Amino acid sequence: MSQLYGPRTEQDADAAALSALLLSRDMRSCLQVFHRMLFCLAHRSPFPDPGEAVYLALLHIQQCCVSSGTAALPARLRVLGVAKQRYDQLLNQAG
Repeated sequence: MSQLYGPRTEQDADAAALSALLLSRDMRSCLQVFHRMLFCLAHRSPFPDPGEAVYLALLHIQQCCVSSGTAALPARLRVLGVAKQRYDQLLNQAG
């Protein structure tokens, strides 16, 4: 019965989490869905504090996904691409 009200697929859950981040600025739902992916990507880079890198990536996702024309892409791909872009920017600024 709960499936009638909740996301039906993983893609639905991803899209719902991204929408919550963009509409309400609430990072909790986005972190619940994407935390493994974001931290895994952050740990692949030499960040002294991967948690801070994830936080900065989420802020960047809020800015970029609202204004970008990538809505046709799945939410997970959009989040991963924007996070990777932000991590690369952080590394370039540091080094």
